[in-house]
Amino acid sequence: MNDQTTEQKRLDNWSYLRGHDWSQLLECQPRFADKCDWHKLDGTDWASLLRRQPRFASNCDWSKLEGGDWVRLLEDQPQFAKYCNWAKLDGTEWMCLLCGTRGYEFVKHCDWEKLGGEDWSHLLSQHPNLSTWCDWDKLDGCDWANLLAERTEFADKCDWNKLDAISWRRLVSIRPEFADKCDMRKFAGGQIVGLFRDGGRRSLNALSHRVNECDLSTLTVTNWCSILAIRPDLVHEFEKSTHNWYDDEKELVPAGTEVEMISAEEFFKDEK
Repeated sequence: MNDQTTEQKRLDNWSYLRGHDWSQLLECQPRFADKCDWHKLDGTDWASLLRRQPRFASNCDWSKLEGGDWVRLLEDQPQFAKYCNWAKLDGTEWMCLLCGTRGYEFVKHCDWEKLGGEDWSHLLSQHPNLSTWCDWDKLDGCDWANLLAERTEFADKCDWNKLDAISWRRLVSIRPEFADKCDMRKFAGGQIVGLFRDGGRRSLNALSHRVNECDLSTLTVTNWCSILAIRPDLVHEFEKSTHNWYDDEKELVPAGTEVEMISAEEFFKDEK
């Protein structure tokens, strides 16, 4: 192999590097920049490289960066905000950017309409002073449970009817002071039993003590067995129940199979 062929081979080897390879290499060894084919880098590659080596910004095709790339880049290099196409960020990406350590620098650019209920729940948990721009109607029951678990000051904005049984269990397990807001009719069947299977979290007592307000007609015979193990005083409610136990067996148990009740040992296993 002559010298010219050897030199060509050396140059050809650089051509095998992909955009991701160049990003990783130049982050640590910027001295190889003269070998780089910048066109190979996509938006993700550029975000990774410029976070560590902002010196290469003049080579960047900013149009390649998508919303998530801008979030990652601006967290470390906010001076590049002047190149950002803010329209590329969706609601969740805006939430992530604003929740970052430099979030307040970008508030003036935010399109608040893009944020959904879950985005607002996360954002206001960290930055409650941004509530001025919140469309409270976008928050569903789960969003409200997560937000109020962190920020009780927004309780007056909450539409309590949006919370289902699961959301109420989560919220009251952390904030028992909201138990009196709960519509116990949201609990049915196994969800009522779940009020007692709380893994030892006594904060749910505020709900379990109101079990009489639930629709007890939705309880199966197995549900009742579990509840009476803890609340024998409800035996009269069980005895006067008009629930069709036979239909439960037909739907849940194959013909010829005996119904197996929950044992006391099994029921109390979370308490040990």
